[in-house]
Amino acid sequence: MNKYTKYFKYLLLCFLLLVIIFPASAKAASLKIKYNNKTVFYKGKQVTCNLDGKKIKMNSTKGIILNGTIMMSYKDIIKTGLGISCSYDSDSGELTVSGNGKTIVLTLGSKNMYVNDVKKKLKQAPVNVRYVKKKKTKLLVPVKDVVKALGYTYSYNKNTATVSLTSPYVIKYSDEWHIYKKYKGTATYNGLGINLDDMPLLSINGCTMGPVKLIFQDNMGLTYDYNQDTGVITLQSTQHKLVMYINNNTAILDDNIGISLKSAPLAVQRKDTGYSCIMAPLATIASVFEFGYKWNSSKHTATITRVNYLDINAEQGFYDNSVYSNGLTGINAVYDLTIKNLVFTFKFTNPIDSNNVIVTQDDASKLLAINMPSTKNMLGNGTSIINNYKLNTIDYMDGTDKNTVIFFHYNNSINYYFSISGNELKMIFAKQPDNNNYAVNIPLPEGVLFNSIMTEDHYYNNEFVVNLPGDQTAFYAAKNNITIASSLITSYNAVYNPTTEYTDITFSTNSAGILGFRLYESGNSVGIRVGNPQDVYDNIVILDPGHGGKDPGAVSNNKNESDVNLSILYSKARKYFDSADSKIKAYWTRTDDTFITLADRAAFASKMNADLFVSLHMNSSNNSAKGTEIYYCSTNNEANEFGLTSKELATKLLNNIVPAIGTSKREVKSANYYVLKHNTVPAVLIELGFMTNMVDLNIITNAAKQDAAAKAIYDTLLSIFY
Repeated sequence: MNKYTKYFKYLLLCFLLLVIIFPASAKAASLKIKYNNKTVFYKGKQVTCNLDGKKIKMNSTKGIILNGTIMMSYKDIIKTGLGISCSYDSDSGELTVSGNGKTIVLTLGSKNMYVNDVKKKLKQAPVNVRYVKKKKTKLLVPVKDVVKALGYTYSYNKNTATVSLTSPYVIKYSDEWHIYKKYKGTATYNGLGINLDDMPLLSINGCTMGPVKLIFQDNMGLTYDYNQDTGVITLQSTQHKLVMYINNNTAILDDNIGISLKSAPLAVQRKDTGYSCIMAPLATIASVFEFGYKWNSSKHTATITRVNYLDINAEQGFYDNSVYSNGLTGINAVYDLTIKNLVFTFKFTNPIDSNNVIVTQDDASKLLAINMPSTKNMLGNGTSIINNYKLNTIDYMDGTDKNTVIFFHYNNSINYYFSISGNELKMIFAKQPDNNNYAVNIPLPEGVLFNSIMTEDHYYNNEFVVNLPGDQTAFYAAKNNITIASSLITSYNAVYNPTTEYTDITFSTNSAGILGFRLYESGNSVGIRVGNPQDVYDNIVILDPGHGGKDPGAVSNNKNESDVNLSILYSKARKYFDSADSKIKAYWTRTDDTFITLADRAAFASKMNADLFVSLHMNSSNNSAKGTEIYYCSTNNEANEFGLTSKELATKLLNNIVPAIGTSKREVKSANYYVLKHNTVPAVLIELGFMTNMVDLNIITNAAKQDAAAKAIYDTLLSIFY
């Protein structure tokens, strides 16, 4: 026996030993199955399935891959695993799957699948497969096509041969199940989060709907009643009564006022938990009951605040002048949405002497007192419940020594300041910021009011500017230093501008991206918060002055359209959008005579997480055409979270701009302009007037009319958000 024969025998012996030691492994590599009248040894991957992280039992008949398609038992996966209703007619070979608002029909041997009567072509037809060893025959279906039609998220791991499914969010309303794919919103009331674990805010029929009882009764104290037999929903406060009806867009306020709802109230049920409740348009209800309401479209959060707390006035205004020098005639308390503070206004018969106002505070007893010597309380002794995030109650009463005393009972701590103007004393209670500090604190010189401050956002240069009236450089050069408590602010510089007669305080930032900033009134100073724009601002709009740079647009009488656009939408509109108390944040696609591509203009809305996009242009014609018209794009006309479409935005603007500037009213039209078609938010293009018509040209180049147009645009956008 030569050495090669010995070597061969050695290899043969090793092979036989491997077969003996590992017989199961060899058998596991193949699966004996029979389908389409042929028996084969299937050697591909045998596929398992998980639902929401848990394995679905498959009774030892795993899925297989045919023609690149994963095929699995409909009974194991769809019927038992997912709990979806299935019926199979063995005579016709037709399988009907019904669930989540979908009816799916497949037929044995057919590559046609119907989803709610809409045909879809399959790569692999359903097939009966006999698992020979298990002596079981299963109808296998293309699992990916079926589960995705039912709304499940599908993924496949090739390494582990595992299909993973994630359940969809399925809700039932109007007697039908619906796969819900939009946002699940949150809500706050007076700064406190509302627990919406049972039912979040949902966007239904283009409208943000909220669970009525959970929000308005359980968290806000209104009285709620629902009659299931009649479908009548009743909400009541001490001032108002609102009656709504299931599946009806009309509601009745205070028994005699018809209210049109954006969407009809619905009985909504969650499939996963079975929880059901009445959902109704959140913004309308808040408005009816005089609550402040804001919607943050980037965070999908509704902020609800109590606006009107107290309004008491004396019936008569007489008192003994020999005993009293003044009289308390009224108390009003509101939540000011502009400064986000609770404001009390006390009204008196005569101007108030600040030396005659004594304010004391006792944190131990949680009591703040205002003592007004020689002042007659003409309201009568009383107590009013506030239950704000700071205050519990307010007492107003006669003192023991010909004086009036006002007591504020508060919770843990308060941040307040007061001011006197003529016959009015204002007490302002500010909610402490979460971090107890602003990024910037600017002390205010005497006589400078918060609402007289302007701002400039030089986001393109990583700067923002706070403008104070008058020359205040000496004030800030002295001991009244501005304090900075954020690493996002690198430096500041205060310079007086004699042209504008404002002191410009310029802050430089080190943010790699665009930094948002917001001013807050804080007694005799101004606080500034900074951060990502979507975190700082509730509402963001993009303003797009058309043309610019090498593209002047229409030219007439030595006037360029690009200059007119910029003058109105930036130079004039700035004083509205950039005021310290503006409720809308604007970003401009250009702020000077610069050329900006159409793609960059359209993309700016997405980049800034904006809510709306408004482009301004001027028209031209070779005839006598004149007037204002506004365009939208029909392919970008879906309702946003406010329920607003591009067409509705165009209509609102046209109806407000025309009477403001006196142009002829043309139409709202649809066009595929790039900045409209390729936008991600409701977008419009305003053609304010015709450069080629002298009547229009005189209007659109007149400074007062330009200002009126800018204000009309601002006021229209403001009315949309508030």
